[in-house]
Amino acid sequence: MQNNVVVEAGGKYKVDAELVSLKQPMFGLTFDVVSTVNYKVAGEGVEKVFPIVATGTATTSDAFVAIARLKMANEKSIQENIKAFIQQLSSSGLK
Repeated sequence: MQNNVVVEAGGKYKVDAELVSLKQPMFGLTFDVVSTVNYKVAGEGVEKVFPIVATGTATTSDAFVAIARLKMANEKSIQENIKAFIQQLSSSGLK
């Protein structure tokens, strides 16, 4: 699976996000979705890749219908992935 997101703006760095994989369960009461995203930060002579793996979980208390539960787990996984990227980026020393 390869999905790339590129947003051009007048900033100091350019960030590309490549969705490497999205592992989803086929059935169950608790859905754990694991997202793997490679974030590439480039600019001012710097190019660094941040491979991030994160999990999002949804249970029947979140949504009883399986497809809604899977959607929620997908969204939570990507949200956690973005949070982890921002944390790694802020501690990376890039300014």
